[in-house]
Amino acid sequence: MRSYQTKIILAIAGIWLVGCTFTTSYPPDFNGKKTAVLDSIKTKYGFEDITFLAKKVSGSSGKSTSLTVKFINGKTIPADTAASTALGKILGSRVKTIVKNPKEFDTYIILFDKVVVNGAVTNEDYTGHEFKSDEL
Repeated sequence: MRSYQTKIILAIAGIWLVGCTFTTSYPPDFNGKKTAVLDSIKTKYGFEDITFLAKKVSGSSGKSTSLTVKFINGKTIPADTAASTALGKILGSRVKTIVKNPKEFDTYIILFDKVVVNGAVTNEDYTGHEFKSDEL
């Protein structure tokens, strides 16, 4: 009887694992152009900061990798969706040139982040665009 119960538990655990998605976050690797390109972007668009987060996702639907780039408190971000998407594509292309292995990422997620700090409270409001690597 115990052997039967063990098999059922193992089968349920196996089905659960097949349906799971595993995400790993890590810092991306950059080439020697990083500082110059980021300084140029910050100066041109007035960003206070630019942050990066790479992710690997694996699960029953396969594997994918993405690089999320947050452009924080830009001074000249267009309100128009089409113009914002176009700017995101330009910035994504620039970021792709500083990544050590640009083909490592299936998608580049470009976020325009508005951060307001009021005492101990931080509010974030962002818009974003996801681009397939071959679109950039």
